[in-house]
Amino acid sequence: MAAEKGSHHEGQQSHGNVIGYGEFARRTVERKLAAFPGLGRWYGERVSALSAMTVSRVPLTGEGGWGYEATDSGREINKITSGFFDVNGYYVDTGRRKEDGSPIAWTQAGIEQKESEVTIPTPDGTVTMNASGLVGIIKDDKGRILLSVEQEPFIDIFNHTAARTPFQTSASKLDGIIKGNKDLDKNLSEVFDIIGEGKTPSELFQSGEVEVFRLAYADANRIKATNLGFTTVVRDAEKQKQLEANGRRWCTAEEVQALAAAGLVNGHTLAAVLPGLKLAADQSPTPEKIPA
Repeated sequence: MAAEKGSHHEGQQSHGNVIGYGEFARRTVERKLAAFPGLGRWYGERVSALSAMTVSRVPLTGEGGWGYEATDSGREINKITSGFFDVNGYYVDTGRRKEDGSPIAWTQAGIEQKESEVTIPTPDGTVTMNASGLVGIIKDDKGRILLSVEQEPFIDIFNHTAARTPFQTSASKLDGIIKGNKDLDKNLSEVFDIIGEGKTPSELFQSGEVEVFRLAYADANRIKATNLGFTTVVRDAEKQKQLEANGRRWCTAEEVQALAAAGLVNGHTLAAVLPGLKLAADQSPTPEKIPA
């Protein structure tokens, strides 16, 4: 894969042999994927198939789509708002003290992802919670994971791309799908139809055939977001082939690890893949209780 020009890292220098960030990224990718030539070809072909994405700055409010709430005096901003995220100010007190007795504390901005209520039937019972989104991991009977190559604006190499699960949706859409409204996310609904063999999404979650879990926080120092993951296995070869549409690929755990080492995996996808790996602890008959 050719390195991209125009990265904000371009031109940075170091001692010895000087290369740009784009060249460093290209060499890293080639080295990490060398043991998986088919994987590198797939990724490169998918990047080439995508339109060239451009990302430029605009005013945050107005045409930028965000608004703000000012204090009564108009001198300070209380809150910045948008359809998907809000930015609030916070005072954080760690509860610890410096040697002079003053608190170790600070003020900071917190990015809050909008949440909505979702009700999910599980083998343990029906749970209702507030969540932001859902990340789905589909595996085959060999343990391979279905991935696609997609664009995200702030990835600054390889035409803004990363490998990720093709199945990500909002909590409100998942809630609607479980209640029978397939039109909210036709892509995810189609997957449930393929794997369901006549069962509804609600029945798939209730039976545990689709297992739901809390997703690890991405950057809880700055971002407040409750995301969920789900994982399921597709064993039928014909259905596995159906899911390969639009350039998707079944990747082994080792290939996912190589993509991660190359910096080419979406963070939420990686966070959702790890809980699906079978560990010895999964066989423990008595889970250890953790204090609240």
